[in-house]
Amino acid sequence: MIPLEICIDCTDLHSALASARAASEGGASRIECCASMSEDGLTPDSQVIATIRDIVPPDLLILAMIRPNPGNFEVEKPDIKRMIASMDKMTRAGADGVVFGCIRGDEIDQPALRALTSAADSLGLETTFHRAFDALIDPVLACNLLADAGIDRILSSGIPWGQPGSAVDGIPVLTEVLNTLEDRIELVVGGGIGQETIPIVVEALADLGMMSLHAYSSVLTNGVTDEHKVRGLLAQIPT
Repeated sequence: MIPLEICIDCTDLHSALASARAASEGGASRIECCASMSEDGLTPDSQVIATIRDIVPPDLLILAMIRPNPGNFEVEKPDIKRMIASMDKMTRAGADGVVFGCIRGDEIDQPALRALTSAADSLGLETTFHRAFDALIDPVLACNLLADAGIDRILSSGIPWGQPGSAVDGIPVLTEVLNTLEDRIELVVGGGIGQETIPIVVEALADLGMMSLHAYSSVLTNGVTDEHKVRGLLAQIPT
């Protein structure tokens, strides 16, 4: 079955714990933990991650966002040091992986990528390159660079960053990405993933390579992840 990843807002501890429980009990394969979702996700407090780790089953993967600044996805040397320090904290808190991106203009910042992937690898963390990918001018080149760097997953909607549309609209680009990856990296399809869009996305992409689905807003009720909505998404994924 195609894995389902649920993004949860970890800005508030109480809401984060409720969302983590709901995602777990709803059947998610993993959770992506972010603070400040109004800023498209920033690094959460490692103590929140540690508390979540204590209440969810050990087989539920916890991925922590590593993004120190709002705005664009460019990082400077001090940011990289902060990101690596955050990775270390997340490891000690029990995270299984980290989610980050690093670009310069509309291309991958390769020195930053090398530093961050090396740090994650040394800590035994899985890695996801987040939707900074959608801000890149050449997805095919980016796929090969990320594969060479040893990235485990790429999160993408197939839509240029900041533009309207869902992963359904991004299917042509996502198809090209999967064909380029050739199962070297798992593609995490995000952006408007809900009960109506899952069948369309899965039918178009499932046979092309390793993929999973990423949902946030479609599983919220009053700002907190809803177990029944998570189950509803899973019901749309073919077994």
